[in-house]
Amino acid sequence: MVARHEAISIDGERIPYLQTSPVRQTGNAPVHMSGYGGFGISVKSYYNSALGKLWLDGSGTAVQANLRGGGEFGTRWYDAGRLAGKRLSHDDFAASPPIS
Repeated sequence: MVARHEAISIDGERIPYLQTSPVRQTGNAPVHMSGYGGFGISVKSYYNSALGKLWLDGSGTAVQANLRGGGEFGTRWYDAGRLAGKRLSHDDFAASPPIS
């Protein structure tokens, strides 16, 4: 199952993340979290077949967050997560829990 969610960061900004998990998930699965928010580079969600085989086949869940500082959502998004705002990228990651 692949689902797009939004978490709310510490300052109220909505942080999109993609969750990939087995169809029959119990809610007690281990989670592999990753995120990117740097250098204004856009990182699109993708399926990693090695992760899928090893992690998802073992009933794990993968979460990929779009953190501020990346280029996915324009200049405002990029600028908010750089220099003095870099802490927001870390807050965004911490706010992105997996949802069953």
